[in-house]
Amino acid sequence: MLYFVTAQFLGGISAMVVMRFLMKNSKVNNQVIGERTFNLQGYEKLTQKQYQREKFRLRVELIKFQKSVIKENRKVAVIFEGRDSAGKTDTAKQFSKYLIPEQVKYINLGIPTEWESKHWFKRYEKLMPKNGEMIFFDRSWYNRALIEPALGFCTQRQYKNFMKNVNDWEGNIKKGTKIIKFYLSIDKTTQKK
Repeated sequence: MLYFVTAQFLGGISAMVVMRFLMKNSKVNNQVIGERTFNLQGYEKLTQKQYQREKFRLRVELIKFQKSVIKENRKVAVIFEGRDSAGKTDTAKQFSKYLIPEQVKYINLGIPTEWESKHWFKRYEKLMPKNGEMIFFDRSWYNRALIEPALGFCTQRQYKNFMKNVNDWEGNIKKGTKIIKFYLSIDKTTQKK
Protein backbone atom coordinates (compact mmCIF):
# COMPACT_ATOMS: atom_id res chain seq x y z
CA MET A 1 0.00 0.00 0.00
CA LEU A 2 1.18 3.52 -0.72
CA TYR A 3 -0.22 6.48 1.19
CA PHE A 4 0.46 10.10 0.32
CA VAL A 5 0.60 12.53 3.24
CA THR A 6 0.55 16.24 2.49
CA ALA A 7 1.61 18.18 5.56
CA GLN A 8 1.67 21.93 5.95
CA PHE A 9 3.27 21.99 9.39
CA LEU A 10 6.52 20.47 10.55
CA GLY A 11 7.40 18.60 13.72
CA GLY A 12 5.22 15.98 15.38
CA ILE A 13 2.19 16.81 13.24
CA SER A 14 3.24 14.47 10.43
CA ALA A 15 3.64 11.64 12.92
CA MET A 16 0.22 12.37 14.41
CA VAL A 17 -1.48 12.36 11.01
CA VAL A 18 0.26 9.17 9.93
CA MET A 19 -0.52 7.45 13.25
CA ARG A 20 -4.17 8.46 13.06
CA PHE A 21 -4.40 7.25 9.51
CA LEU A 22 -2.61 3.97 10.18
CA MET A 23 -4.65 3.15 13.27
CA LYS A 24 -7.92 4.19 11.60
CA ASN A 25 -7.24 2.11 8.49
CA SER A 26 -5.45 -0.85 10.04
CA LYS A 27 -7.12 -3.59 11.99
CA VAL A 28 -5.02 -5.43 14.54
CA ASN A 29 -4.72 -8.28 12.02
CA ASN A 30 -2.91 -5.86 9.68
CA GLN A 31 -5.59 -5.57 7.01
CA VAL A 32 -4.97 -2.14 5.50
CA ILE A 33 -7.83 -1.03 3.32
CA GLY A 34 -7.35 1.04 0.18
CA GLU A 35 -4.94 3.66 -0.98
CA ARG A 36 -5.53 7.22 0.11
CA THR A 37 -4.23 10.70 -0.39
CA PHE A 38 -5.00 13.05 2.47
CA ASN A 39 -3.86 16.22 4.12
CA LEU A 40 -4.14 18.01 7.45
CA GLN A 41 -7.18 19.96 6.30
CA GLY A 42 -9.22 16.80 6.87
CA TYR A 43 -8.60 17.01 10.62
CA GLU A 44 -10.01 19.39 13.20
CA LYS A 45 -7.56 21.66 14.96
CA LEU A 46 -6.69 20.30 18.40
CA THR A 47 -5.83 22.19 21.53
CA GLN A 48 -2.47 21.28 23.09
CA LYS A 49 -4.27 19.19 25.72
CA GLN A 50 -6.34 17.36 23.08
CA TYR A 51 -3.20 16.81 21.02
CA GLN A 52 -1.33 15.25 23.95
CA ARG A 53 -4.29 13.03 24.83
CA GLU A 54 -4.73 11.88 21.22
CA LYS A 55 -1.01 11.30 20.82
CA PHE A 56 -0.99 9.10 23.93
CA ARG A 57 -4.02 7.14 22.70
CA LEU A 58 -2.39 6.55 19.32
CA ARG A 59 0.87 5.44 20.93
CA VAL A 60 -1.07 2.85 22.92
CA GLU A 61 -2.71 1.63 19.69
CA LEU A 62 0.67 1.44 17.99
CA ILE A 63 2.04 -0.65 20.86
CA LYS A 64 -0.99 -2.96 20.56
CA PHE A 65 -0.27 -3.25 16.85
CA GLN A 66 3.35 -4.14 17.54
CA LYS A 67 2.33 -6.74 20.13
CA SER A 68 0.07 -8.38 17.53
CA VAL A 69 2.98 -8.42 15.06
CA ILE A 70 5.16 -10.13 17.69
CA LYS A 71 2.47 -12.58 18.82
CA GLU A 72 1.57 -13.60 15.27
CA ASN A 73 5.22 -13.70 14.13
CA ARG A 74 4.58 -11.27 11.28
CA LYS A 75 7.08 -9.04 9.50
CA VAL A 76 6.25 -5.37 8.88
CA ALA A 77 8.32 -2.82 6.95
CA VAL A 78 7.13 0.80 7.09
CA ILE A 79 8.71 3.06 4.50
CA PHE A 80 8.86 6.84 4.65
CA GLU A 81 9.75 8.58 1.40
CA GLY A 82 9.22 12.19 0.43
CA ARG A 83 10.63 15.61 -0.16
CA ASP A 84 13.41 17.05 1.95
CA SER A 85 12.07 18.61 5.17
CA ALA A 86 8.71 16.82 4.85
CA GLY A 87 9.17 15.08 8.20
CA LYS A 88 10.33 11.59 7.17
CA THR A 89 13.05 11.28 9.79
CA ASP A 90 11.05 12.77 12.66
CA THR A 91 7.99 10.69 11.79
CA ALA A 92 9.91 7.42 11.53
CA LYS A 93 11.73 8.13 14.80
CA GLN A 94 8.47 9.04 16.55
CA PHE A 95 7.00 5.70 15.54
CA SER A 96 9.94 3.59 16.66
CA LYS A 97 10.59 5.58 19.84
CA TYR A 98 7.76 4.06 21.91
CA LEU A 99 7.85 0.48 20.71
CA ILE A 100 9.53 -2.58 22.22
CA PRO A 101 13.16 -1.93 21.20
CA GLU A 102 14.16 -5.56 20.63
CA GLN A 103 11.43 -5.95 18.00
CA VAL A 104 11.80 -2.68 16.10
CA LYS A 105 14.52 -1.04 14.02
CA TYR A 106 14.93 2.41 12.53
CA ILE A 107 17.00 2.40 9.35
CA ASN A 108 18.45 5.42 7.59
CA LEU A 109 21.09 4.45 5.04
CA GLY A 110 23.59 6.92 3.72
CA ILE A 111 25.35 7.00 0.39
CA PRO A 112 25.79 3.44 -0.90
CA THR A 113 29.19 1.79 -1.03
CA GLU A 114 30.48 0.69 -4.42
CA TRP A 115 29.30 -2.89 -3.73
CA GLU A 116 25.86 -1.69 -2.55
CA SER A 117 25.50 0.48 -5.61
CA LYS A 118 26.11 -2.52 -7.86
CA HIS A 119 23.93 -4.90 -5.77
CA TRP A 120 21.11 -2.51 -4.98
CA PHE A 121 18.39 -4.95 -3.97
CA LYS A 122 20.79 -7.04 -1.83
CA ARG A 123 21.48 -3.90 0.21
CA TYR A 124 17.86 -3.95 1.36
CA GLU A 125 17.16 -7.69 1.42
CA LYS A 126 19.51 -8.11 4.37
CA LEU A 127 17.63 -5.38 6.27
CA MET A 128 14.11 -6.77 5.90
CA PRO A 129 12.31 -7.58 9.16
CA LYS A 130 12.54 -10.97 10.81
CA ASN A 131 9.52 -12.76 12.28
CA GLY A 132 7.82 -10.60 14.90
CA GLU A 133 9.74 -7.49 13.89
CA MET A 134 8.85 -4.03 12.58
CA ILE A 135 11.32 -1.92 10.63
CA PHE A 136 10.95 1.78 9.86
CA PHE A 137 12.88 2.89 6.78
CA ASP A 138 13.79 6.56 6.51
CA ARG A 139 13.94 6.40 2.71
CA SER A 140 14.27 3.05 0.98
CA TRP A 141 15.20 1.21 -2.19
CA TYR A 142 13.14 3.83 -4.07
CA ASN A 143 16.09 6.19 -3.68
CA ARG A 144 17.44 4.52 -6.82
CA ALA A 145 14.49 5.97 -8.74
CA LEU A 146 13.82 9.18 -6.82
CA ILE A 147 17.13 10.64 -5.63
CA GLU A 148 20.19 8.87 -6.94
CA PRO A 149 19.87 9.73 -10.65
CA ALA A 150 19.63 13.44 -9.83
CA LEU A 151 22.65 13.33 -7.51
CA GLY A 152 24.79 11.16 -9.79
CA PHE A 153 24.93 8.23 -7.34
CA CYS A 154 23.86 5.72 -9.99
CA THR A 155 24.40 5.24 -13.70
CA GLN A 156 21.62 5.34 -16.26
CA ARG A 157 22.07 1.59 -16.66
CA GLN A 158 21.63 1.01 -12.89
CA TYR A 159 18.54 3.21 -12.90
CA LYS A 160 16.99 1.32 -15.83
CA ASN A 161 17.82 -2.02 -14.21
CA PHE A 162 16.11 -0.87 -11.01
CA MET A 163 12.99 0.30 -12.85
CA LYS A 164 12.81 -2.97 -14.78
CA ASN A 165 13.15 -5.21 -11.69
CA VAL A 166 11.70 -3.34 -8.71
CA ASN A 167 8.12 -4.66 -9.02
CA ASP A 168 9.20 -8.30 -9.22
CA TRP A 169 11.71 -7.87 -6.39
CA GLU A 170 9.17 -6.14 -4.17
CA GLY A 171 6.59 -8.81 -5.02
CA ASN A 172 8.98 -11.47 -3.71
CA ILE A 173 9.64 -9.47 -0.53
CA LYS A 174 5.89 -9.00 0.03
CA LYS A 175 5.31 -12.74 0.12
CA GLY A 176 6.48 -12.80 3.72
CA THR A 177 6.52 -9.13 4.69
CA LYS A 178 3.78 -6.52 4.97
CA ILE A 179 5.11 -3.34 3.37
CA ILE A 180 3.41 -0.04 4.21
CA LYS A 181 4.66 3.00 2.28
CA PHE A 182 4.15 6.65 3.12
CA TYR A 183 5.15 9.52 0.87
CA LEU A 184 5.35 12.73 2.89
CA SER A 185 5.09 15.94 0.95
CA ILE A 186 5.08 19.62 1.76
CA ASP A 187 4.76 22.62 -0.51
CA LYS A 188 7.84 24.66 -1.43
CA THR A 189 6.87 27.59 0.83
CA THR A 190 6.68 25.37 3.91
CA GLN A 191 9.84 23.54 2.84
CA LYS A 192 11.80 26.82 2.98
CA LYS A 193 10.78 27.51 6.63
